[in-house]
Amino acid sequence: MATKKDKKNRPADKPASDKVKKAVPLARPVRNQQVPDDNALMLQNQQLSESLEEARSLILEQEATLAHLYAQPLVYATVLSSDHHVRADAFENGDKVLVIDEDLGNYVGRIGTIISDGVDPKSGTVRVEFFGIKTKPHFAVGLDDCIDPETKQPRKKQVQLLIKNDGSNIEISFENSIQQVWNSYRFNPSPGDIAKCNLKTNQVEDISETKGHGALCTVTEAEKQVGQGRIEVDAAGTRKIVFNHFGDVEVGDKVVLDSSQVIAVRHVSNANTKRFKLQSEATVTWDDIGALEQVRQEMDEAIVFPHVYKDIYQYHQMEDPAGFLLYGPPGCGKTLAGKAAAHSLAVSHGKESVQSGFNLVKGPEILSKWVGESEAETRAIFARMRKHYEDFGYPCVTFVDEADAIFSERGSQHAQKWHDTLVAMWLAEMDGFDRKGGMLILASNRPKSIDGAVIRPGRIDKHIKVPRPNADNAHEIINIHLRLSKVQLDGIDPEGVIQHLVGEIMHNPRPISTLIERNGSPTPRKETFMFSDSISGSMIATIIQTAKQLAVRRSIKAEKPLGVNKDDLTNALNQCYQAKKAVSLKYDLIDFCENHGMDFEKVQEEPILQASA
Repeated sequence: MATKKDKKNRPADKPASDKVKKAVPLARPVRNQQVPDDNALMLQNQQLSESLEEARSLILEQEATLAHLYAQPLVYATVLSSDHHVRADAFENGDKVLVIDEDLGNYVGRIGTIISDGVDPKSGTVRVEFFGIKTKPHFAVGLDDCIDPETKQPRKKQVQLLIKNDGSNIEISFENSIQQVWNSYRFNPSPGDIAKCNLKTNQVEDISETKGHGALCTVTEAEKQVGQGRIEVDAAGTRKIVFNHFGDVEVGDKVVLDSSQVIAVRHVSNANTKRFKLQSEATVTWDDIGALEQVRQEMDEAIVFPHVYKDIYQYHQMEDPAGFLLYGPPGCGKTLAGKAAAHSLAVSHGKESVQSGFNLVKGPEILSKWVGESEAETRAIFARMRKHYEDFGYPCVTFVDEADAIFSERGSQHAQKWHDTLVAMWLAEMDGFDRKGGMLILASNRPKSIDGAVIRPGRIDKHIKVPRPNADNAHEIINIHLRLSKVQLDGIDPEGVIQHLVGEIMHNPRPISTLIERNGSPTPRKETFMFSDSISGSMIATIIQTAKQLAVRRSIKAEKPLGVNKDDLTNALNQCYQAKKAVSLKYDLIDFCENHGMDFEKVQEEPILQASA
């Protein structure tokens, strides 16, 4: 027979036998009555013996039931979700309950019967009768507003319904199946915790301490594709379906699994997609970019005009472009052109530019040493484009900078097998992507290094070169940077600054090196590579910022604010000239050779050591 100590806090799932629903009253002698004869006394003793035997049987049966339930082996299961809200209407007259609150002393571990209509909603109590105890105590069932009728203080005396569920559910995963067990407010588990459960009684016996977590995984399919409450993840190259209680998980996000790897217990919010977002919204417009009128014309005709002049484009049955390749020397505005295109696309749809409308992807960021990680990043990029279209109703522009880093030609000397798989993944996503959902723009300084299958017509339809500034349009860039940088001038007006810089950059000779092309002829071809041949929009911005810094130095020395003058501009330009001579000019030289009809592979560069500024 189980002792009182053994019975503390032990649950059960079924009441004692239904044949014993009401205790039989014990026979007692009645006063002021005639003393019975021997036969009557014998009958009375027989009835008393039967009553005692029946009571003894009931107690023994209850204790045997508890002992049987206690003997069931416990299993360890992963908690998927928990609901601690006890339903008051689950308790009805005649239901069997198990007392599990240690504060109730002798009642702990006893099976009783509800003798009220259920739970009193004001006090949160239920009347329970126990065989052999004359008093009829009240017990609270753990409702949030449970108040002790005597002390008027909150209390949570706990009972557990047997057979029926009181609403305090815990959903667990055990042996690849999902089950519900009863918690009764004793524990407060979180998803991913390990619960010790008695599957015979459908009750939680204890919550095991969680030690560590499982793998960090990448989400490959969200709930929309897999099913409610589940996601597909990639864990070190292995895909599996796990449970998820985060409602906003997207493809490409990072999640941490529990130790048994059946549920995501931590969401590293938008780990991948945030990496490809700008720190500020893509509000750059074409008015902020100079010397790219031809680039703007071609991109507007492909991106904006199909929506502005819809009837004309439908009349000619023009298809939406699949993507663009912007190529040219560094610093000439390829990224700015992508941002401006994204802004124009949003405006043409009557939308304000948002962060998700322009995704900046740097090619090397895609590469990963982990198997399958780069492919997961790729799927996340295209999934984000689809989500933006669903949320805002207009296409998203994904700008891949340094595209040659991930799209280098397959089968080349430097390519590896995993790289070929990555390029194939991009090609598959590009072919299966709806053109209305987004626009892919690739940018590269080395377009000849990109795999031809990536930039063929049908995938990347338009190839647009972003040229350098020249003497005719450099003034546009200078004027924009003077406006954006809010330059304080001294002794010179903005137009004078523009004329001075254009003259110094484009017409004042500042040679850097001599290029000699040895093509087998007796007289090799020679060309002088000038500072103006390496000029770019970013360099003009640097010259203006350097001039401002020189003006600051003069101001500190004079102990009063001084504006930028011509000498600051000239000195700043000379500093940039000297810096340009000290760094690698490979991309600039390639661009120079292409513009002058020279073969870069046959060109020898000879620096000009003595040069006049």
